[in-house]
Amino acid sequence: HSGKAYLQDRHGEGNQEPLVDRHQDWSLQSAFENDTHTVLIIARAYDTCDSKDYVISHDTSHILWAWHPDDPVNPEHAHPRLHYHSWRRGTTKALLLDRGQE
Repeated sequence: HSGKAYLQDRHGEGNQEPLVDRHQDWSLQSAFENDTHTVLIIARAYDTCDSKDYVISHDTSHILWAWHPDDPVNPEHAHPRLHYHSWRRGTTKALLLDRGQE
């Protein structure tokens, strides 16, 4: 592991590697990694006006996640290749905003 954090706005279309979004709407605020965790603090507008992005609202969000222990191949490249996650994947539901937050 390089110790460097990588963030890239992507979207999934079917059962394939997520495509790099033309509009990189997410920004990396901070990050850290230890022996057991990688934590990224990220930010994005609630509504990006990007047809590939979901609007973040007070409704329940359905989240699809996957990870791999190795860094992407050529992470500094505009389209780095991701490693296949294998069994390291799942889904969850979450409220991304507090009820009083706007």
